[in-house]
Amino acid sequence: MVACGGETEPTPVPTAELELVATDIAFDRDRFEVMVGQLVKVTLQNEGVLEHDFSIMKIPHTGEVMAEEMHEE
Repeated sequence: MVACGGETEPTPVPTAELELVATDIAFDRDRFEVMVGQLVKVTLQNEGVLEHDFSIMKIPHTGEVMAEEMHEE
């Protein structure tokens, strides 16, 4: 059987906008789940007095990294 009809473009998956909140010794979550191939925007909000960083070790980074404050050591 052959289906009739025009070809349709797949519906694009919206960018997952995720927020991670850091306190002095913890993050508010330890896991994010998104769809394969989905664009992801992660915002790190520091609500503590200690400095924090965040990295994803298991997937390659292909986008832009922005920071409001950069600290030189």
